[in-house]
Amino acid sequence: MNISFLEYLIEISNCGSINKAAQNLFLFQPNLSATVREMEKELGFKIFKRFSRGVTLTDEGKIFIKHAKNIVSEMELIKNIPNKFSKNSQISVSCTYSSTFMESFMEFKQSYPCLECEDLFKETGLIQTLQDVIEKKYRFSLFYCFENRIEKHMATIEKYNLDLITLSTDIKPVALVSSKGIHRNKKSISFNELAKVKISTYENFAFEDWLEVLGRESRERVFFVFDRGGLVDSVVKGDYVAVLMGRLPKEHEADALGCKTLPIDGFPNSLHVCLAVQKDYIFSDREQKFLKILKKNLKDLF
Repeated sequence: MNISFLEYLIEISNCGSINKAAQNLFLFQPNLSATVREMEKELGFKIFKRFSRGVTLTDEGKIFIKHAKNIVSEMELIKNIPNKFSKNSQISVSCTYSSTFMESFMEFKQSYPCLECEDLFKETGLIQTLQDVIEKKYRFSLFYCFENRIEKHMATIEKYNLDLITLSTDIKPVALVSSKGIHRNKKSISFNELAKVKISTYENFAFEDWLEVLGRESRERVFFVFDRGGLVDSVVKGDYVAVLMGRLPKEHEADALGCKTLPIDGFPNSLHVCLAVQKDYIFSDREQKFLKILKKNLKDLF
């Protein structure tokens, strides 16, 4: 039995229509209908009940589709076996924006130089970094996420047969402000203030993953940027407030950047640092060394 035929039947079940399924599968409807008839003949029972407006599953069909989904899922795991092993020394990581991640990666590169290695290090939003691993564009994802949003993303991780590894927990976010702006004399900022001040944040984070957790009800008074440089510029030159997974900078670093970080009083949530990877993935020697440095830095900083 062709696995593709099982996928066709699952799509028909999902759509409730052979015609709609054919469109989604880029197949001719008569050909798909013929495939269904052949499958039903081979199986010895009807999978679908036909109606003028579509199809529904027979009792036998419901059981069949349940098992078909399991077979297709297992075949995906089998096809993915080569991706669980890093056959070369290259590191390929997609991560959310973080100076801690970048500094740890550069420390690793300096400690374990590999001239022939073409490492890939990408900074992006939370949804995209998970998508990069799901689509096998990058080997693993590093991301920070508010504690109350972990369960939501676990549903995605489980759906696509990924593993989630928690590297650090209970990190309190900080506010990045201009050292010469309206917040220059403050020693801290309250959580309630975050709902009122001008906020700068990364564009490719879902509203509920970030702004909603900060107490914002809309995107009003929010400036969206696409990289860490833009975030710092918006704070220094525009007097925006940014909330990030950070640490209090050394005095000379703050002076050089023109900004400083403030603790946030009464923040009801904490951040977790997590790693997402294909299930049963085997980390290479270089990957293990990088993760050892990262975990040490997370422990020391937070």
